[in-house]
Amino acid sequence: MHRSINAVWTAFRSMQSPVRAADVDEVVAIVDRHFGGWYNTVYVKSSEPMLAEARAAAIAEVRQLVHRLSEAR
Repeated sequence: MHRSINAVWTAFRSMQSPVRAADVDEVVAIVDRHFGGWYNTVYVKSSEPMLAEARAAAIAEVRQLVHRLSEAR
């Protein structure tokens, strides 16, 4: 899960314009929404496909956020 969350933050770091605290809060909300079910749980290999889906969805959402913020600034 940590690698997946790191990939989400890496996608966010691609943003060229200045980052505000509110932008970071949005990414935190995205991470929580997609990965919150795995917080404080023991890793189970069978959850790997669901984790991959969560990773892809979270990265797509962050890329949309970066695009929207870049357009607005």
